Amino acid sequence: MRRFVQDVKAKGAHPILFSLTPRNAWEDKDSTIITCVNQTFGLWAKQIAEEQEVPFIDLNDITASKFEKFGKEKVKYMFYLDRIHTSAFGAKVNAESATEGIRNYERLELANYLKPVEQDTITGSSRKEGCPVVFTIGDSTVKNKDDDKDGMWGWGSVITEIFNSKKVSVENCAMAGRSARTFLDEGRWDKVYDALKPGDFVLIQFGHNDGGDINIGKARGELHGSGDESKVFLMEKTGKYQVVYTFGWYLRKFIRDAQEKGAIPIVLSHTPRNKWKNGQIERNSESYGKWTREAAEATGACFIDLNKISADKLQKMGPKKSAVFYNTDHTHTSLKGARMNAQSIAEGLKVTDCPLKKYLK
Repeated sequence: MRRFVQDVKAKGAHPILFSLTPRNAWEDKDSTIITCVNQTFGLWAKQIAEEQEVPFIDLNDITASKFEKFGKEKVKYMFYLDRIHTSAFGAKVNAESATEGIRNYERLELANYLKPVEQDTITGSSRKEGCPVVFTIGDSTVKNKDDDKDGMWGWGSVITEIFNSKKVSVENCAMAGRSARTFLDEGRWDKVYDALKPGDFVLIQFGHNDGGDINIGKARGELHGSGDESKVFLMEKTGKYQVVYTFGWYLRKFIRDAQEKGAIPIVLSHTPRNKWKNGQIERNSESYGKWTREAAEATGACFIDLNKISADKLQKMGPKKSAVFYNTDHTHTSLKGARMNAQSIAEGLKVTDCPLKKYLK
């Protein structure tokens, strides 16, 4: 380390020493404390920095503090294949920690070259003092254009109608065309996660766009199932490799992230499609509905079988009468269909022990 510092100085450049990134290693099996290097490599790097009078940033400590807040389950996916090498998620956390260290180091010139911190003033802006926020995330069946009474509507834009607006606010953060994976990849979940406060609620519904191609075309699919499987794919559009997990894995991430912030996640099987065979409406009880339920059960989250509740209603009406609940195709709902799905969510809530039900009208 001393040699590196001296060589950098000799070139007229500015060396900055960092302690090494933390491993997925805990003091013992029951510990909530990450094993740090403040008595070994971290200490030695700090001593060299002091001796050579160069800045020292304790990256190990900054990231370890975050990992301890995350908990062991979340820290697992900060790494890939072993307990040393980080996944994309872990690399991002370490990069953010390094940036924080640089920004907070007094009079460090490199801080002047950092991009300014972006402030999200929209997500969570509906919050009223003393009242929780209900965030919705999902696809176009949750949020669509939602501006023409004769157009396509998502239930997230009408679900305010079933809640007492004096006690809770609703923010529809869903985005058309997204799968669970792309909603995460695009940073949309990060905005919700950052805005969450203890006592908030998150309604989570994916599945309509999650069965497509993984690395070609729209490239928004995931591995089938709800297990811990993953696979590395070369993405056609970017030319980069990406680890892709199962559908259920992404749901569990949303759930655990919400729980970490003290919020309450509610996961929903996706809305039924207006597709019929031999007089029976199509259901997802053996695919995405099943995997959604399994993700909820694995994390202790509330599960509402929206697909079944709404499909049962449509089944009683039959194909002809069901048509008015859809617009343009067999997936996207009309305003009437969106309201039916919102009402189905209310019905599902009432038979759970989820505290969100006390905010229903």
